[in-house]
Amino acid sequence: MAGWTMDPRAVLVALLIILSGFQYLNQSTRYNQAIAMVKKTPAYKNKLRASKLERNEGIKNMKKSQKNTDKKVEQDLSNELDLQITRAERASVWKLLGVSFVLLPYTLGKLLLWSSYWFWRYRVKKHSYSWEDASYLTQRSLGIPLDRWRHIDEATKEDHVLKRLWEKSNMESYVAEMRKESKCRR
Repeated sequence: MAGWTMDPRAVLVALLIILSGFQYLNQSTRYNQAIAMVKKTPAYKNKLRASKLERNEGIKNMKKSQKNTDKKVEQDLSNELDLQITRAERASVWKLLGVSFVLLPYTLGKLLLWSSYWFWRYRVKKHSYSWEDASYLTQRSLGIPLDRWRHIDEATKEDHVLKRLWEKSNMESYVAEMRKESKCRR
């Protein structure tokens, strides 16, 4: 066995493939478990019943012997319902470690290009922030993850953006205001 030598690149590729496989299985399992738990909740069952009634509104005579059809309808309806589950997303190949590693040069180039554009537009040219960029700065200054930011109602987002919370003085007064409101509620 003295002749055994392994190419480090082959070892790295094999390790990335194995880790990505485990990562994909973990994501799938977590998502399926979250779906199963949500399907047991009364809110989901009520939503499912409402969707069934809505779909079957025009049909008056449903036969009880159509259990297979009912199961199929229930499966279709459960697939249609919007299940907003936090911290559980469908398994995605694009979020795997191996794919991220392969796409690293592209991602870094894109980040460099975006940073250059940002620097040129807002530092050199001194343009005012676009709505999307102001929204991004607000989300970052509040420390809210992007997926949670997307679920905030538009009026609240607009209110936060108009307060220009990415500026330090505005953020400090906003935090002081929130603390004051928090103390008043107690």
